[in-house]
Amino acid sequence: MNKIHYLFLISLLIASCSYQRELRGKVYKSKNKSTYLVILDDCNQNKIYVDGKLWTIKTNELGEVSPGLHKITGCGEVTIQIKEGTIFKFDYWGP
Repeated sequence: MNKIHYLFLISLLIASCSYQRELRGKVYKSKNKSTYLVILDDCNQNKIYVDGKLWTIKTNELGEVSPGLHKITGCGEVTIQIKEGTIFKFDYWGP
């Protein structure tokens, strides 16, 4: 392999490490090691509930949550797992 191939492979590895794709969204490492949820799809401005409580954080903004399982209700009901020290960007209500 020549240098261009190595550079290409290294850039792919770096790009793939910046986030992890989950079924319901993308997961990023939190810089401050806190745990966050970001709702990207507000379900046409319907009310969103997280764990039975009204989610008052605006679309596309960080909301601090505890790590673990969370039930999100709005355009349906889904359960997601949020790992400690990550940012979960929720974007998919589908089946």
